[in-house]
Amino acid sequence: MDNEIEKINAELADLQLKMQEAMNKKLAVHEKILASQGLELADLQKRVAALEAYRDAAIKADLLNGMKGKDAALKYGLSQGRISQIKNSDKKQ
Repeated sequence: MDNEIEKINAELADLQLKMQEAMNKKLAVHEKILASQGLELADLQKRVAALEAYRDAAIKADLLNGMKGKDAALKYGLSQGRISQIKNSDKKQ
């Protein structure tokens, strides 16, 4: 009886070890995926910032050329408040 219990305990320990190894492998794969996605996200954030800067420059140019804030808001799909923030953004810096 003791021999059977020892055998079962050994098999259980072996299964637990195999499960832990499998989980560690999956974890390593997921860590690589997360790291890669983090880099992609950082790149996308930089691209969005560049596009926003380009858009903001175009809005300022339109406003300087006489476009009303309401019309700029409609053109760029933004609120009039956001247009005002963009217009005045140079004053804050």
